[in-house]
Amino acid sequence: MSIKIKNTDIPYNAGANAVQAMVNNGVDEETAHAIIQSLGHELLGVDMFPDETLQPFRFTFGSASYFPYGLGQYVLVYALSRKEAVAKYRMRHPDHNPDTICCSSIYSESSWNKIDSSCYECMEIIY
Repeated sequence: MSIKIKNTDIPYNAGANAVQAMVNNGVDEETAHAIIQSLGHELLGVDMFPDETLQPFRFTFGSASYFPYGLGQYVLVYALSRKEAVAKYRMRHPDHNPDTICCSSIYSESSWNKIDSSCYECMEIIY
């Protein structure tokens, strides 16, 4: 089985092999997975792990000038876990302060559904 990309076949396990190579070189597995998934979407326009179900996580912001967006705005990140979502988010929006994610809050789908999100606008989507 393979993934079809612009008339080229990529072996179905290419994503997993790339993750394993990164892990063998000292990269945390969830971070490696996030990098390969993001590269697949950004460069190739494909899901490198088609059998896995990605969950939506929303990163919201306050009024701090160093936040990438402002109040009422959010970044939607699709990932397998919260940890992977944070790794993907940090690739685009590095920490302003060491070990502090550059956002106000992170919502899973279930927690997002518990708030009044009608006043929020999605500014960016990260796969």
